[in-house]
Amino acid sequence: MPDLIRVALVYPEYRTPAYWSFKEALKIIKKRSNMPPYGLLSIAGMLPAHIQVRLYDENIRPVRDEELAKADLIMASAMIIQKDSLRDLIVRCNKLGKPIMVGGPLVNTGYADVFDANHYFIGEAEQGLATFLADFQAGNARKAYGHVADDAKATRIRQHFNGDCELIVGQRPSLQNLPMPRFDLIEHAQYASMAVQFSRGCPVACDFCDIWKQYGRMPRTKAARRLLAELDAIRNLGYRGSVFIVDDNFIGNKNVVKKDLLPALVEWQRNAEYPFSFFTEATITLADDDELLALMNEAGFDMVFVGIETPDEKSFLASNKGLNTDRKNHQTAAKLLKQIEKIQRSGIEVSTGLIVGFDNEPENVDQVMSDFIQQAKIPIAMAGLLTALPETELENRLLLEGRMLSKSSGNNTHGFEMNFEPKRPAAEIIATYKQLLVALYGSNLSRYFERCDGLLDRIAPKLVRRHRIKGGELIFLRSLIRMLPSRYGWNYFKFLTKRLLKNPFTFAEAVTLGVKGVHLAHITRWAIESHELTTYCDQALRQFDDYCKSVQNSYRESRQQLEQAYERKSGVLRDVRRRIRKFKLESHDSAKARYAEFVRAVYDSFGPIEHLMKSTE
Repeated sequence: MPDLIRVALVYPEYRTPAYWSFKEALKIIKKRSNMPPYGLLSIAGMLPAHIQVRLYDENIRPVRDEELAKADLIMASAMIIQKDSLRDLIVRCNKLGKPIMVGGPLVNTGYADVFDANHYFIGEAEQGLATFLADFQAGNARKAYGHVADDAKATRIRQHFNGDCELIVGQRPSLQNLPMPRFDLIEHAQYASMAVQFSRGCPVACDFCDIWKQYGRMPRTKAARRLLAELDAIRNLGYRGSVFIVDDNFIGNKNVVKKDLLPALVEWQRNAEYPFSFFTEATITLADDDELLALMNEAGFDMVFVGIETPDEKSFLASNKGLNTDRKNHQTAAKLLKQIEKIQRSGIEVSTGLIVGFDNEPENVDQVMSDFIQQAKIPIAMAGLLTALPETELENRLLLEGRMLSKSSGNNTHGFEMNFEPKRPAAEIIATYKQLLVALYGSNLSRYFERCDGLLDRIAPKLVRRHRIKGGELIFLRSLIRMLPSRYGWNYFKFLTKRLLKNPFTFAEAVTLGVKGVHLAHITRWAIESHELTTYCDQALRQFDDYCKSVQNSYRESRQQLEQAYERKSGVLRDVRRRIRKFKLESHDSAKARYAEFVRAVYDSFGPIEHLMKSTE
């Protein structure tokens, strides 16, 4: 019977650059990661008191083999974008002979594509984790555990694991009596923000979204006092700053939020002298409730992410997101612009998500979207290609239509692959998407700073800064050092000067937006240049491979013919190296990796010709 004394909780690294990682901005503010892994902190709180728990966030530093070797059990949680990092962690644990259980959003829907783990947890850990721990301690743990809401998914899981699983099927767990997350396990100074959760689930059934499929359409909430206890725990660590309420739709249960949580949060903030500001996610219907907006502003909310997706009404209706539309007058874009402005004038910044690739969108959707975002004064718009996530209604529909091509990569921004067959040519959609990225975050960020300036004009009358930004002066200086020599440095300087002249009270917010712009410009340039390099390499390799085959087929023992092929190989490699040198420094690491792959492929194609050359010597 194994002893279960030491558990290592591991959060794998985000290797692929992503919009929401803000890695380049983190370098300026001297932080290692955007926020801690709230899910694993919650798991830690569920473990029995006698277990020694260590948390290793690989976005702060890699976990070492000797640290894994000390644990009796490794538990890891990952999203789809962390799949490669999780795979490598599983391999390491297997080599060390250490059992690993994997879970999280990746495993909830993609358990069949995660190989060689000892144990799998599918669903919400409040139901089933205790059973696994008891079985593990007794030495008879099964392959898979978890909670699922419907019999059909339970059947698929049992078939995949050949019945070696213990599942709870039916009602989702309550959030009313959960253990406290173990915030004491993290080094809060390494993070740009903290995270708490009030609810799970979303009543809006967008066909491209997996949240309501995984967590239900009836949002479940914690008691207000329970969320306040989490805030107390974070405050007692000494942290002051931004807190992300990670709910996928903060107003999914609006009555509870409005009547219970926000009044209690306002009072807590006053009594605690406003140690935190908050940001969260919600639907655009937030704008339709004046009292709700006022309460959020008073409670310290300064930003909300809203899923606008597109200004195109047909795309909304086709994706079952009619709440964003103007059903009466069919002036959807104008309606959205008014709602966005209302939220902003309540003192709350709006960030948003945009999706390119809907079947019914106009061909000039890049122009439509970029003009819309400019008018809306939204600096931060997360634009991505439509992807069919596992177990969504979109995936189900595309499977029935025979249009699915592959599983989602999980990177819903700055990626250039579609995992389904669109109705118009994919190359056109991808080109449109690239044009949108350039319009939003082009080389000199002029349009970005224009949006920032417009936003600050709108929020300024209701802007409340109740705590001083720690290290603000150093952040400002580092932003100047990083940005002034850059291609967008002059526009950043003009933007800051304009804010000082217009309203000095908004200067700190202007610097913050400028720092975020560094990341947005970086990842946009990285993504576009990397895609262009990949496209060029693929085309050059196809042409060289065809050439090598033609040389082999027409070879007539001509040494000159082989030497020409050798020169062709050298020329191909030279052309790609020249193209890489045109790229700026921020793309060099990815460019070098792609070039190494290209070189191997070129030598593979040239191999038979090289053999012929040796045979003629």
